[in-house]
Amino acid sequence: MRCRWYSITGLLQQRQQHLQIQLSTCYINLNNMHHLRRCSNDTTRGNLHIWCQSGLPLLEVPLPSRREICQFTLKPISDTVSRFCKNIECEDKGIEIVYVYSTSGNRIAGSTLLKHLLLRGNFRLRINDFIYTVEVPSSKDVIANIMADGDVMQKFDGLRSTIAPLYSIMNVEVYKAFQERLLIEEYENVKAELKPLIQAKFKFDEFCRKRAQRILWLTLAAMGFQAGFLARLTWWDYSWDVMEPITYFATHATLIASFAYYLYTNQV
Repeated sequence: MRCRWYSITGLLQQRQQHLQIQLSTCYINLNNMHHLRRCSNDTTRGNLHIWCQSGLPLLEVPLPSRREICQFTLKPISDTVSRFCKNIECEDKGIEIVYVYSTSGNRIAGSTLLKHLLLRGNFRLRINDFIYTVEVPSSKDVIANIMADGDVMQKFDGLRSTIAPLYSIMNVEVYKAFQERLLIEEYENVKAELKPLIQAKFKFDEFCRKRAQRILWLTLAAMGFQAGFLARLTWWDYSWDVMEPITYFATHATLIASFAYYLYTNQV
C-alpha cells in the first residue's frame, strides 16, 4: 500500500509540473500575440539599409523630432544593443522609446552584441511609434569582416591576459615612484614651512657669535689692563715683596671667577 501511495504521489507531481509548463507556454504565447498586435498598431515606415565604409557598418536613422537623418557608426565588437539605442536617444531628446526586435517580433535583449545582431540578418527598429525594417547586407565580405574583427579581439584578449601579470609586477615600481614623489612633495612643503624658522635661527646664531667675540676681546683687554696695572705697582710704585701676595690673590681670584663662569654657562 505504501509503494502504491508513493507511485500515485509521483504521478500527481509529474502531472502538476506538466500543467505548469503548459501554463507558462500559453502565457508566453499570449504575450507574443499581444506584442505583435501592439506592433501592428504602430506606424510602419520604410526600410533602413546598412552598408560598410572603412570596415565599419553604417546606418542612417531618421530622427522624429528634429526631422533629419542621422548617421550612426556601428561597432560590432564593442557595442551592444542597449548602447546603440542609447546613442539614438542622445541625438534626439524627443525620443522616448528605442527598441530592437527580430523579424518575428521578439524583442532583442540589450546585452546582445551588435556582432551577433548583424550576423542574424535583418531586424526591426522601433523609435517611439514608428517601426523601421533594417536590412543587413548578406555579403560574405561583410560577414567575413565581422568574424575577422572577432578573431582579432580574441587575440587581444589573450594578449591582455599575458600582459596583465607583467603590469602587476611593473606596477610595483610605479607605486614606489608615486610614493617617492609624494615624499618629495611633503619634504618640499616642510622645507618651505621651516624656511622662516631657519632664517631666524641664523640671525640668532650670528648675534650670539658677535656678542661672544666682543666678550672675548673685552676679557683680553681686561686681563692686559690687569697685568699692566700690577706691573706698574710692582716695579714703579711699590716693591716685589709688597706686591707678591697681592698678585697671588688677584690671579687666584681670576681663576675662581673663570671657574664660576664655566659653571654658570656650562661652556668654555
